[in-house]
Amino acid sequence: NGEKSFPGTVLTHLVGDRVHPNVRSSQSSGRFGLTNPGATVAAKRGPKGAWERGILLPDNDEEVLVAIDANAVDVRMVAAMSGDTEFHKLFLPGVDFHSTVSDKVFGRHDGDWRRLAKIGGIGSLYGLGPNGMAVQMGVEVDLARTFLQGMDESFPGVAKWKNEMRAAAGAVGYDEDVPSDDTYRILTNPFGRPVRIERK
Repeated sequence: NGEKSFPGTVLTHLVGDRVHPNVRSSQSSGRFGLTNPGATVAAKRGPKGAWERGILLPDNDEEVLVAIDANAVDVRMVAAMSGDTEFHKLFLPGVDFHSTVSDKVFGRHDGDWRRLAKIGGIGSLYGLGPNGMAVQMGVEVDLARTFLQGMDESFPGVAKWKNEMRAAAGAVGYDEDVPSDDTYRILTNPFGRPVRIERK
């Protein structure tokens, strides 16, 4: 049916009875990931997660495989880098990020509202505009536009930080290793690592 399963992906990359995934930082953020097979596509929770991850075994009984999920690390970095005190509160113990965003923007998180806030909340941090957000949410553009406005009003520090980052991405010089076709710009992250920005 065209759908890919994690076990099917693993089977296509077997060398004997083992897999040797590529470990590299191919993303512009510098984050390391596994490909061929991509381990991040395995289910995380419930019976499906236990079954899919259970096909990967350590070499012997004295070794273990450990899976580490840096929960919402990109959103937490936005909180740290923007300095927005209201956004920081979304990560306090017992706070549900998406429900709280939904309450702030929509005034409720029941029914489908939390799901919409989850799509919109993450999308807004990655620069998703009202048209694209409306498509992903499955709503009218006016509701997506209202959501984006609500995010900016609820988290002004994040809004200011995003605007500053966008301005910097358009103003900094070009990297000598990148073709000077006005496609890419270079920023550095808080750790000094160059980040290549693709201009859309």
